[in-house]
Amino acid sequence: MKVVEPVHVATDAELMQRVQPRYPVLALNQEHEGTVILSVIVGSYGRPLGVSIYRSSGHTELDQAALEAAWGSIFKPPTSNGTPTAQVYLLEYVFRLMR
Repeated sequence: MKVVEPVHVATDAELMQRVQPRYPVLALNQEHEGTVILSVIVGSYGRPLGVSIYRSSGHTELDQAALEAAWGSIFKPPTSNGTPTAQVYLLEYVFRLMR
């Protein structure tokens, strides 16, 4: 008799629509640049359930712009055995001035 082991199939969240942040006026005026990495909890419907700063740019206004943009992003939800589930996804925003 052959025993078949159950197979667990999981897929990761996938970014489908990335909302680009506006460069804050204060950051432009002060020539602030930086990279923000956010931790996004992607829910079973593909929308963020929570967003927090994983690594700051060092500039509050850039961090805030990235947070606001991330809330509007849309993901293909992660699954576990075909059932949508929640997952943490790291999302990076880079703020660079054109010179």
